[in-house]
Amino acid sequence: MIQRATPTAAELYEEAVRATGKIMAAIQPGQLNNPTPCTEWNVQAVLNHLATGAARALATMSGTEAQEPTGDATAADFADTTSKVLELAKAPGAMEKTVTTRRGDVPAGEFLTGSFMDTLIHGWDLAVATDQDTTLPGVLVEACYAAFEPRIDKERTGGPFATYVAMPEAASTQAKLLGLLGRTA
Repeated sequence: MIQRATPTAAELYEEAVRATGKIMAAIQPGQLNNPTPCTEWNVQAVLNHLATGAARALATMSGTEAQEPTGDATAADFADTTSKVLELAKAPGAMEKTVTTRRGDVPAGEFLTGSFMDTLIHGWDLAVATDQDTTLPGVLVEACYAAFEPRIDKERTGGPFATYVAMPEAASTQAKLLGLLGRTA
């Protein structure tokens, strides 16, 4: 559980992994082909994406080559790899190190914040697709929105997110975050 007023990137990632892991654990085999809010992906494809993302995060944090999963990923694959990422992320000074990503060199904390967002939002996608509770942990929603709202191009026509969906000012922060990433609550 997050203990401080301003959570670290490692704490945010850990809580997103925990929340998404619970959703993954409740997925039934018959739901793996269900469509998700990621229109090109079904549940299994989102699981595969999350496991691959965790493998890439492990490689980035450790400075090694990614050992991406082959075949269909499971919640156990995700849990195993993310536990290794967290072990590296929690090491003293780890978040201040510079890591090499596909987009260049960045502070490890900045990199892990991106992994946090991906894990959190795809957890929501899985919850929607498998008829689970879609309420995300409030502290994670607030932190994710604060980190990404200023950085995401709302006029985008492509890229890793669907088209921005404007939300009313009175909408919840979760609804605004989802809209920012091209989803609706």
